[in-house]
Amino acid sequence: MREQEEEEEEEEEWCSLPTKEEEEEEEERKHKGS
Repeated sequence: MREQEEEEEEEEEWCSLPTKEEEEEEEERKHKGS
């Protein structure tokens, strides 16, 4: 049971991380803003 809980927590952390596509979009916004 404990191992499963830890795995779920790791997955949640992953979901909160930005994807490569989101990172690229942010870069574009920064370039347009400046």
